[in-house]
Amino acid sequence: VQQGLPATMNPLSMIAPAAKRTLSDVLRALPKKGVGCLVARDTWHPESGKYWEITKVEAKKEEGDKFDAWGYKYWKGQRTHKKPKQIASVWKYGWFWKLRSKEQQMFAAELAAFQNTQQSQSNNAQESKSA
Repeated sequence: VQQGLPATMNPLSMIAPAAKRTLSDVLRALPKKGVGCLVARDTWHPESGKYWEITKVEAKKEEGDKFDAWGYKYWKGQRTHKKPKQIASVWKYGWFWKLRSKEQQMFAAELAAFQNTQQSQSNNAQESKSA
């Protein structure tokens, strides 16, 4: 994990869903622009097994900070098509990085530290408002 990044660019910050986060926002923060990663939307029920495995990412010609992405869509944990498809809803909000179990194990200590830092910052902000 990249050290010293602002929280919004730290890949671990992409794990929890955020209301105003597009797929481009998530991909921008992940290693290799998210190629090989799993992503999902917060509107998809966790037990549905619905997610995308990113295979290709390209910057949009007219807007270099936004991306087009392709990948395999999964439903109930099963791939729904044989070839990668373009993801149509990249501009919608609520995307997040869905960790594989090996990634969860690899990042366990860093994730716990990151979540503790985020919680502390949230608590400090609440205390500042009430003071």
